[in-house]
Amino acid sequence: MRAFEFLTEWVKRKGYMQFYSTAHADERLRQRGVSDQKMETMLNNMGNDVSLQIFTEMTPMDEFWVYDPRTKLSVLLGSRGSGEDGIARFAMITVLNGRPGGSQTGKQLYKNNSTTIRGTNKAKIKNSSSKNKRDPVPYFHLKKGYITEMGFAGIPDYKTMPAYKLKKASKGKHKFFLPTDAPVPASVSALDEYKLDNEKGLGSTPNNSNVDYMGFRTMMKPTTFLKLAKPLPEGHRSKDYPELVKKIEAGEGIGSPFLNIEIPDGWEDEPPDFALPTKVTGHEGRHRMHAILELEGDVPVEVHLWGRFEKGELRRKYLTDEMFDELEKGLISETGQYIVNPFLSIQR
Repeated sequence: MRAFEFLTEWVKRKGYMQFYSTAHADERLRQRGVSDQKMETMLNNMGNDVSLQIFTEMTPMDEFWVYDPRTKLSVLLGSRGSGEDGIARFAMITVLNGRPGGSQTGKQLYKNNSTTIRGTNKAKIKNSSSKNKRDPVPYFHLKKGYITEMGFAGIPDYKTMPAYKLKKASKGKHKFFLPTDAPVPASVSALDEYKLDNEKGLGSTPNNSNVDYMGFRTMMKPTTFLKLAKPLPEGHRSKDYPELVKKIEAGEGIGSPFLNIEIPDGWEDEPPDFALPTKVTGHEGRHRMHAILELEGDVPVEVHLWGRFEKGELRRKYLTDEMFDELEKGLISETGQYIVNPFLSIQR
C-alpha cells in the first residue's frame, strides 16, 4: 500500500494545484530539517509554474518527482486526480534536500529513481528479471523541464507546445490550448503565434543564428524584457512600428530580441564570488516586444543573451551551472533596477 494513502490534515492550495501532506512526508520534513517557510516557498513555486501545470495535464501519471532549484528541495508527488473545479490534487509522498538520487544527469537520475524511490537495493534490481522491474519515476525540474532517461526533454512552454500536439485558442479574454487534431468549437478562435526566424526574420542579426556559441537562449515575457531594457521615451515609438505590427500579424518571421550583459569577473574566481549580480548593458527588440504584447499579450518569447565578463569576452562554453543559477536569481536592468527571476526558462 502506497504511503500517500495515509493522508494527514495538512492541505495547501496553490494556483490550480492542491497539495496534501502524508504521514511519511511529515516525518521526513522533521527528520531532514525542512522549515515550514522553505516548504511553503516550494509549494508556491510549484503552484505558480505554468509549465508544470501543463505537464501534469498532458502527461498524467501516478507518481513523479519535482525538483525546485530555488529552494533545492525535491518532492515526490502522487496524483489524486482533478475535480470538477479543475483543481489538480497531489499527495506529497516524501521530501528530499537536493536532487533525487543526488545525481547531476538525467540518465543517472532516472536510474537512481528506480532504486532509491522504490526502496529496493541495486543488486536486486540488477539481478531481477525484466518483468519484475518497476518503471522509474519521472522527474520534473522547475527550470529545465521534464527529465527522461535520455536527459532533458524540453519545458512545455509556448514554443514547445507542438511537441505536445497542442495549439493555442481563445474565447473572449481567455487563452488556452486545444489538441492539434481537435476541431475548434463554436465561439472559440484559433490563435497563430508569432513566427520565429533567427536567420532572416525582422530584426535578426548574425549573432541570433549563432547564439549557442555566443551566449544562451531564454524564454521571457515581453513585460520583463521591457523592464530590463532602457525604456522607450513616452510616445516615441518608431514611425515604422505600425508596419511592424502588421507584418508580425501577417505571419512574417522575427529575430529573437536580445540583451547584452556584463558578468562580474568575480564569478570566474576559484571559489566564485557571486556578491555582485550581472548587469544588462544593451538591448535590441523593444518594438518587437511591444508588437507581440499588443497582438498576443504577455506570452513567453525566446530572448537571447550575450555580452562579456568585465575583462574578457563571454562565450557559452565559459558559463557554469553555478553561473546559470545566479543569472536565474536576477539581473540589474539598464536603468539600475534589480529584476528578480527574469526568466521563465533558460537553456543551459
